[in-house]
Amino acid sequence: MLTAGAAQAVTCPAVAQGSGTLTPPAVPGVDWSGCDLTGADLGGADISGANLSGANLTQANLSNANTDGADFAGADLFDANAFGGSLNAAVPQCCTGQKC
Repeated sequence: MLTAGAAQAVTCPAVAQGSGTLTPPAVPGVDWSGCDLTGADLGGADISGANLSGANLTQANLSNANTDGADFAGADLFDANAFGGSLNAAVPQCCTGQKC
């Protein structure tokens, strides 16, 4: 039983090696804080409002993704592809690996 104010555990998705397909797929507002999303294919995904703080997004594909209001604080975006997308509307404070 959950009580008010109780922290809920984050369930990280599986990232298929090679294709980067995520299981379960990304949805708006998802909480993947601290998850290892290395090589994840988020191209064209709607991850608006997502919590990706502290996530490892090394070599992830964020091209054409909707990142409006997503939190990338402390995320590692080294070698990530954001072509056609924009991290401008995201909350990228203090991310590592790549200037945000």
